[in-house]
Amino acid sequence: MKYHKLCSLLTLAVLPLPMFSCVSKVSKANEQDQKINFLPNNEFQKELLNLIYKLPYLEQEKFEPKLANVTNEDQKRELELSIMLKIRILQIQDYKNETIEKIKKLTNLTEDYKTKFLETISESLSKQTISDTLSKAIYLNQKLALRYPDPKPIMQYHDLESVKPINKEFQKWGSSFFTPLIKLNKTSYLEDSKNVLPIAPFNNNLSKSNLMYQLTVYSFADGNNDGIGDFIGLTENLDYFAKLGVDTLYLSPAFPSSSYHGYDVIDYTDIAPELGGMDAFDNFLTKAHSLGIRVIMDVPFNHTSYEHPWFQKALAGDLKYQNYYHFYDVYSDQRENNTEQRDDPWLRGLYNHVNSSRPLFHKAWTAKFWAGMPDLNLDNLEVRKEIDAIHKFWATKGVDGFRYDAFYHIYDNYNSHKQGENQTFPIKTQKLMNEWRMKANQGILKRKEAQISSSDDEFLMFGEWWGNPLSGFKYFDYLGQKALGSVIDGEHYKQKNNVNQFGQKYQEVFILPKDEENLIKSLNEKHSNWMPFLDNHDVERWINEVKWNVIQTPVTNQANVLTNNEIDAMNYALVSLLSRGGLPILYDGNELYMQGGPQHGEGNGDYNIREAFKWDDSSKQVYFFEAKSGDLIAKRASEGMPSVEKMINDETSGFNLVSKLAVIRKNFPAVREQKVSYIVDPLDLFENLDSFQSRKITVRNNLDGSYLVYFYGYKQTGGLGNLVLKPNYQIEKILLNHNLSLSGQKISNNSDGFYGVFLIKGK
Repeated sequence: MKYHKLCSLLTLAVLPLPMFSCVSKVSKANEQDQKINFLPNNEFQKELLNLIYKLPYLEQEKFEPKLANVTNEDQKRELELSIMLKIRILQIQDYKNETIEKIKKLTNLTEDYKTKFLETISESLSKQTISDTLSKAIYLNQKLALRYPDPKPIMQYHDLESVKPINKEFQKWGSSFFTPLIKLNKTSYLEDSKNVLPIAPFNNNLSKSNLMYQLTVYSFADGNNDGIGDFIGLTENLDYFAKLGVDTLYLSPAFPSSSYHGYDVIDYTDIAPELGGMDAFDNFLTKAHSLGIRVIMDVPFNHTSYEHPWFQKALAGDLKYQNYYHFYDVYSDQRENNTEQRDDPWLRGLYNHVNSSRPLFHKAWTAKFWAGMPDLNLDNLEVRKEIDAIHKFWATKGVDGFRYDAFYHIYDNYNSHKQGENQTFPIKTQKLMNEWRMKANQGILKRKEAQISSSDDEFLMFGEWWGNPLSGFKYFDYLGQKALGSVIDGEHYKQKNNVNQFGQKYQEVFILPKDEENLIKSLNEKHSNWMPFLDNHDVERWINEVKWNVIQTPVTNQANVLTNNEIDAMNYALVSLLSRGGLPILYDGNELYMQGGPQHGEGNGDYNIREAFKWDDSSKQVYFFEAKSGDLIAKRASEGMPSVEKMINDETSGFNLVSKLAVIRKNFPAVREQKVSYIVDPLDLFENLDSFQSRKITVRNNLDGSYLVYFYGYKQTGGLGNLVLKPNYQIEKILLNHNLSLSGQKISNNSDGFYGVFLIKGK
């Protein structure tokens, strides 16, 4: 053995354990006084002989020939290391034997675990490694002992009597009442995808508005008197969205789930019984399609519910289903990070759909969001086949597309036990999306073969996103084939602010024409939709951002009446949002000026930004608790505003403003479709326009010599001043006007809040 290699071995082997004066129990008992009879010829041999005497007699004999050949310092050092290594090996053997016996006595360890630990000890020359292995074995042995969940907590449900409807038979989301209605033993979706029948032919004869609406079904309208919004209530009130001018409904998750929000799914090919079940959904889908409304489902494939049958089988020890997730052994109470989750005693007691008396599981799992949402293993081909089947199932039935929740976390690198990918070149996610697209399109083809019309030949696929949509392009192609179609625009509009000509801050909904041109050109090259929005189920309501950041008034979840200035701000946002092409998204009552309340801060939560719609008709009113958390979905701050019915009947309401804007979108492709040729800088039409004025105007070229011009503003944006239309243009028609004055070629606002849509033609 070369000196440097031997030295490395010895360093590894010797340092953790001090030298013993006697080598082993055997040597102490039988060989203590036995020494080889060797006469050293030099000082090197003499020094080594004293070291050799620490070995058992038989080992001394093995080193004697080598000792006789030592004549210099280098030879001495090399043999010295060999002797010390042998001493170390013999020293550690006793400790190994003791440790092995201790592990053999651990009664809860399976033979597989014992074998694993014993192999590690047998191969080790480090006392520290052996000691650590014993600690791991003892810890795991404790975890493998029968441990049971804590008793179910006594949940406190705090009513809001001021908004609680009467004469309802209230149910709680996730209560045991719904357990018999959930298929808790369903472990495969393959047969569902084979047996599903196409329904709900799509009416392609109606004009399109390219206006999407994100709806939390549970908040909208109760149809069976249990207090929970459902597909029965939605179907009965679909005319609301038809009148509003919406042609795409994007529904927050509607599957059987442990939580009202739906992001912890129990069954991917069914509809939550709280929402009325599959029959109610089928009726809804059929009616929506007859009204020319596409239906998009929000799908979380990054994770399932703790209550999902796959996960419950995994917790019961089924290795097949453990491989559906990212399980791993743990050997101490210290966790890698907050994505490492365990079957803690408090967790199972939260749920009503699982056996809370079954012993706890000893392994950990990865979960990006919390323990109740374990991450799926999409590297597992069996899981992939199941998700493929889910796509084919819903596309065949008639669902028009999916919004992919948290898709960029599927192959994330936040836990060392989850095999991620290079986030700059996410080829695994690209491949996944391409695969899902093909499976969904097979469902659309099946509809075509059955002569059932669809809204499109392609399944609409877009993803959650919190940045510029251009940064999502990396997910749109897989080896030249289409993958994900679009991402929501998380940069423009949402939480954006600016300052006016007086240096005052305001919440802004605007994009410069040149920036819009560049954005649309890039999106069109990818055949991707531009999907801007004001707020959604995950962020503070836009109007509350205005109140906090601009007007600096308190935000509350108590009944509140918006001021005229706050309503002006909402009208400004709605007009600007709907003044451009693409697929803009409204959320839960933007058109009703719904406020909800603060999402963050003490006593606040997501339930505020997902508040119930305010109906005069008490049969439609939503009011329910989630069983496991006590969260209450009810009317919050918007209780202070007019009801849905009153808003519909008020010509000046936000509802009717959006409805009128949607009609314009239907009638004018230039404001509906996302083409660069439609985009015009207001400077082309107006004289002496400054940069502040231009941020309150959108111009679309109808390509027939006419233009659509949108105006919008509220107190903090500043006014239009005296706009002067260039002499070669004239106002052909006023499509919409609120607080705008006309005098010849001049256009000005006569109040702080204003909006309008004019058709302008060249002379």
